[in-house]
Amino acid sequence: MFSEELKYQLDAMLETYNDNHSDAIDLICEHHLGVLGARDSRISSINEEGIHLSTSDGGSTLERTLEFLEMPNTNEEVVGVLLASLSDARSKAPSNVPKTKIELEFEKTRRLKTYFTEVFERRDVSSNILELKFKGGLEELPNLGNDAFLYFIVDSSGETDDFPPGFSMETFRRSGTKGLKRHYSGAYYTIREYREDAIDVWFVRHADAGPLSHWAENVSVGGKAAIWGPRTSFKPPQHTNRYLFIADETAQPAVLSSIENLPDQCEYACLFETHDDSSSFELGDKSDFVEWIYRKQEKAGEGTGLIKKISELKLDTENLYIFGAGETRQMSAIRRQLMSSHNLSSDQITMVGYWSRSRL
Repeated sequence: MFSEELKYQLDAMLETYNDNHSDAIDLICEHHLGVLGARDSRISSINEEGIHLSTSDGGSTLERTLEFLEMPNTNEEVVGVLLASLSDARSKAPSNVPKTKIELEFEKTRRLKTYFTEVFERRDVSSNILELKFKGGLEELPNLGNDAFLYFIVDSSGETDDFPPGFSMETFRRSGTKGLKRHYSGAYYTIREYREDAIDVWFVRHADAGPLSHWAENVSVGGKAAIWGPRTSFKPPQHTNRYLFIADETAQPAVLSSIENLPDQCEYACLFETHDDSSSFELGDKSDFVEWIYRKQEKAGEGTGLIKKISELKLDTENLYIFGAGETRQMSAIRRQLMSSHNLSSDQITMVGYWSRSRL
């Protein structure tokens, strides 16, 4: 039986794939599962038997299953089954079938490098945000601006923070099979500020801190990290001149960096969710364009004030782009709310799940 925690993670994954990767599910249904002309495909459920898909052949609704050869124990193992099915579908599809968003992203990531850097300064941004400044080893790191994010890998064993010769993102990905996974932990973080051979990164202090948050809280100046990337999700359509940003603490640096990179004469507004006023911070010339929404006694990722505020918005959608990021389930709910209430095209809205709350 799946644990309650895994069930919750899989529910979040299901929503993410249905909201953002229907093209990949269509490809799997048609060329891996043999449904001719598959369309409107979705993951209907995931249980111990497999990943259950619903699709249409243009005339009727069909149910298909990607069966598990053995019961998965982690969310990553379930994603692996989906990706293996996608790979098989691609091998069988005609050459003129367009690449899916997932495949295009994979092509980009193959060109990314691993860099090695170290902490040279720490400071508190607010009661629940810590900034670490990294310097060195970043001379060739591209400056993508906007919400550019990196995968941080650290030695969480406490034994050493040195990395062996030849270490890379591929080393980390394979480390589970070599008994090294226990030494290293990784997670994505956004660049708040980019300078020559240096970056600033914000780490949110969580009540149930994960390995990277714990490392950031305890690392000293000189502590080392391997970083892989960068990439970006901020992709407004051409002719966009108005923006709405939605973010919890984890995405506020991404939004602030994106605002600072906007073309002149653009209008923008931000909804920033955080715990309370001690968790907010000085915004300078951006203060008039940001509305703080406080969760108070509600848990991160479960705040009702943000979705209530969004349900009350009156939006003129012409030339508008909405970018939001935060807890996965919360961002999926916000996307559905905005799409159902406003005349938005799919390229006018990007909602990214930066983290998933625990159900326990």
